[in-house]
Amino acid sequence: MYMTFRKRHLTAPPPPPPHRQPPCFDSSELTALADSRSEPEPPPPWINPNRPKRNTSWRSHNNNSIDYGSLATPTTGTTTLVRPSINVHSRSSSNNTNNNKSNNTSIGSYAALLSHVANELRQRIILSDRLKDGIEYKNAFDGHEAVDKLLSIINSRDRILAVRVGRALGSQQLFHDVSYERRLVDSSFEIYQFDDRVLISSAGQDTGSPGSMTMSSSISTHSNRSSTTTSSARSSFVGDNTVSPPPITTVAVTSSSSPSLPSPLLPSPTSGFYEFQSMTHLPGPAAIAPSTTGRSRAPTPTITITTKAEPTPATDDEFPNGIYTELTFCYSPTCIYDDKPCYSYYCPKRIAERRRQQSIDSTLEKSSLSINSLQYQRPIELWIDVVSKKVRDSVSKTEWKRQEAIFELIGTEENFIKAIEYVNEMWIEPIKNSEEIIPDPKKREFFIRIVFANIMEIYDFHVQMLNAFHVRQAQDPIVSSIGDVMLDFVDRFDPFIEYGASQYNARYLLDQERTTNPAFAAFAKKTEDHPVSRKLQLNGYLSQPTTRIGRYNLLLEGILKYTPSNNSDTQVIPKVMETIKEILIRMNTTAGRAKNRFDLDRINAYLRFKNPEDAIDLRLSDEERQLIKEDKLRKSHITDSNDFQVLLFDHYLVIAKIKVENAQQHYIIQRPPIPVDLLSVSIADSGKGRRPTNTIISHYYIPGANATTMGPHPAMRGSTDSGTSVVNNVIGGNTSSGGGAGGFITSRSQFPITFTHLGRKGAGSLTLYSSSVPARRPWFDKIHDIQLYHDKRHVLFAPIPAVKEHHFFVLTKINHMVTFNDGRQYVLAADDGVYVGHTEQSSVPRKVLSIERVTQVAVLPSAQKLLVLADRTLYEYALSVVNGSPKDRPPSNKIRTHVPFFHVGFCLKRHLVCVPRISTLQTTITVFEAQRPEEYHKKYRHRRSDAPGKVPSPLDVPMRQFSVYGVPSEIWDIELSKSLMLVTTSRGVIIWDMRDTNKMFRPLLNPEDPMLRFITVKEKDHLIPTRKRIVMFRTPEAQHIVCYDEFAFYIDGEGNRAHPDFLIEWEGTPEGYAFDYPYIIAFDQSFIEVRNIFTGEREQVIRGHNIKALSAHYVYRSDTPMFFGMMTDPANECYQYIFRLDRIIPNRQSISSSHTSR
Repeated sequence: MYMTFRKRHLTAPPPPPPHRQPPCFDSSELTALADSRSEPEPPPPWINPNRPKRNTSWRSHNNNSIDYGSLATPTTGTTTLVRPSINVHSRSSSNNTNNNKSNNTSIGSYAALLSHVANELRQRIILSDRLKDGIEYKNAFDGHEAVDKLLSIINSRDRILAVRVGRALGSQQLFHDVSYERRLVDSSFEIYQFDDRVLISSAGQDTGSPGSMTMSSSISTHSNRSSTTTSSARSSFVGDNTVSPPPITTVAVTSSSSPSLPSPLLPSPTSGFYEFQSMTHLPGPAAIAPSTTGRSRAPTPTITITTKAEPTPATDDEFPNGIYTELTFCYSPTCIYDDKPCYSYYCPKRIAERRRQQSIDSTLEKSSLSINSLQYQRPIELWIDVVSKKVRDSVSKTEWKRQEAIFELIGTEENFIKAIEYVNEMWIEPIKNSEEIIPDPKKREFFIRIVFANIMEIYDFHVQMLNAFHVRQAQDPIVSSIGDVMLDFVDRFDPFIEYGASQYNARYLLDQERTTNPAFAAFAKKTEDHPVSRKLQLNGYLSQPTTRIGRYNLLLEGILKYTPSNNSDTQVIPKVMETIKEILIRMNTTAGRAKNRFDLDRINAYLRFKNPEDAIDLRLSDEERQLIKEDKLRKSHITDSNDFQVLLFDHYLVIAKIKVENAQQHYIIQRPPIPVDLLSVSIADSGKGRRPTNTIISHYYIPGANATTMGPHPAMRGSTDSGTSVVNNVIGGNTSSGGGAGGFITSRSQFPITFTHLGRKGAGSLTLYSSSVPARRPWFDKIHDIQLYHDKRHVLFAPIPAVKEHHFFVLTKINHMVTFNDGRQYVLAADDGVYVGHTEQSSVPRKVLSIERVTQVAVLPSAQKLLVLADRTLYEYALSVVNGSPKDRPPSNKIRTHVPFFHVGFCLKRHLVCVPRISTLQTTITVFEAQRPEEYHKKYRHRRSDAPGKVPSPLDVPMRQFSVYGVPSEIWDIELSKSLMLVTTSRGVIIWDMRDTNKMFRPLLNPEDPMLRFITVKEKDHLIPTRKRIVMFRTPEAQHIVCYDEFAFYIDGEGNRAHPDFLIEWEGTPEGYAFDYPYIIAFDQSFIEVRNIFTGEREQVIRGHNIKALSAHYVYRSDTPMFFGMMTDPANECYQYIFRLDRIIPNRQSISSSHTSR
């Protein structure tokens, strides 16, 4: 028996099958809404304490109020009076008083107004990347999440009611199923996306979900507003009055490198994102003539384009609006005091009760197919209906289900081909053959190539596959196997990958053409209103190829489920499904890269700086560049405040404002871009006693690993990790701020997020406000991830715990740290005494001296002494005290008082101790020589009066005064070299030759060198304070690099500038330095930056709080140099984290070559 199939042709779809479940808006309700509520009287405020106050003013609908009369009556060209409105942003004082005491997350205004429910839903939904049928969808959400948000908005626990409200919004195209097939279903497996017009990123409007990764770049297909105006930020769905922004002086910056774009894209800051965008400049979108949609329309694909000469504003019916009667308040004043219906037959509670009795979850599921769904193209017949009774009786129930699954595969393949035929006959051919829709032939060809891509290639391929299916069906009505047919075609699915990657460009250009070309907009409206279009937009049909490939595995899985084990399909179908999974992975990866590149090129083409001095090259055209997150944040906690568009790239955080010009978004950067390495993000909870939480990432040591061979250290658990209770309380929703558990922003609730640009060049901190508590979490997660990625990629040094964690509280200030005994032990100076420990990882320090305010320590191994500077008094102890305890109270000698600091060095083959005494106009430096005890006792043996056999103490050996030097100014630092003493003064660094008996000094820098005037001029002028931190390092190549607080540069032996093209400009204000060839390490209070001495580039940044260098900069001269530092413990702010900077990777091979090239 042979089966016959109907020919493929375009006809009007059959009416949808009847459902027992009544629609969200049945005809009776719509009639009542249009008739009885055309001029509604707002319910009195005493009915519900949460009701907004009456607004007795008479104002237009475009203000911040809702006119009930305009919700049901279409806008006309005549002048009409506007009814009194209700200000939805006002609340009673009692409501404000009790707001924080309840968990009510309702809308705070009339929840029956669908426009307000739609706006609230858009604000609360957290968009993210979702997977369905193996396909990744950007900026999506699931049905269960939407129902949860709707329940909080309407302040109800009835999930069925929330589903009906959501379907009412979906029927007005607020959101749609990703496959344009289903209405809202309370299921986490159903994925939905907001309509493109909801994701408009125009000035002053909501652009993205609080948690959106990257927002849709689509321009509104319905907006007919002027392109040079900015709208109010109250609602994305109500056409607010627009106000022209003040002129802004901007500078456009484009990447220096040529952008790597797909062939169709040629972005230019002058001509626009696409090469043909500037070819047509229209004064404004023209009004579209009203369409004559309805049952009386003839099902012919003939399209008539009708436009008007003058533009008209967008009407209210383009946005979700209406009154949901089930949520309205009863007119009876006493009805509010009881949950049961009152005496009125038309009480909304009674209506809801009747609906609740009729509605069950199964009914909602059965009626979940959208009335505009492409599923209505599916043939009504089943396999059992097209075969004879003899064939039906010859198969088992399992085989019958298998044949139905095969028949569904072939039937849906027919529907898919019909959808492409619709696109070709109703869109491609009319555009191609008409000179009115897109007059320019080159632009028309470009538009077709970008928007429709290779859809006809996919069509030809699927026609061949469908013919193969028909051949297999014609062989036997009981199809024995279908997997071999799929296997022959599955390797040729590559066109799907190319098509999926082109969808973002296609959607952008399609929306741009709708906005800028009134002829095309009229054509698109006529076509989409045609019955054969099933009221679906073109995007619904253009998404079919990508959703089709994801559905194959579901269909094949259904076939495989009922296939007997001895059938060849049990072996072939799994191979086909595995191949399709690989193709889906490739398609998602390619589409993700294409979207990232598309967004970057779009932003790069329309990027400008408000302040020309902030302009830098963001290098958005680099191949490895990524747009991590883009979202809108408010300038203040007030709902009506201005908005900033915040963009997080993989290397910078950019804060901009959106300005719409010629229907195109322009990014006006307001502040200097913040490098991700120098970015800190913190939040401040509005609750009492809550400290700000920061996302600074530090490092910790992994036990059992070797610091010289191990890889990058993972980030220490910072305050943004899920394990931190503070963040769980603040971000997770346990907050006492207004807005309730849902965290929606109100006039009283505040959800701040502070971005701080670390360093001297930074613009400081900027606090912006998010729309909800959970909206802040993606910022922390994304910034944490990208900083962790940078740390692992650019790791050179790692802060290894030098002291056991959680040992020193923050109240115990750590000041200095030195090593002795060939680097195996350390001495630590703290405010409460002196500690000794071993330099192994996480060693436990032991207190040996109990002295207050110890600021500096030093070990003299040759003299067997320990020098301690405590409370500006210099003491000497015998080195044996490191083995004692504070109870021993060891003896000591007082060397000098009023000592701010001292220096111990090896000069002229002697261990010298330099002790300054500083005054405002004069500083005296006394240099002592540490004598060896054995040599001293041998030399002065005749003077000894000790008892025989007594071991002399090192304290018996006095410090010999070597020399005294005078400096006519205040000094800040001293350093000894082999024969020189360098002293940092308020006029720069001066040098003494310790061999010169005349004690004449000279400046370190030659004041006559013109290339050093940027430093020497400041040092000459006593009114300009010079930088206190000045150090000099000597490289193995006998070169000298001088480090100031702002700069680092090379000098020669005469103090002249060497390598004039080399200059390091520190990001921060270093308060300490370290040198580990070929890197200079600068310690700022907020971060540590590592610089290469050959290139000057910043190689690594280690962030932290209250960072301080505990080692002197000259320790690099020692045999076993170790660099110690401290910061606030990122895991617990009550403790200090004392670390040792260990080298992670060896010197790079390119160092020698870089030096040779110099």
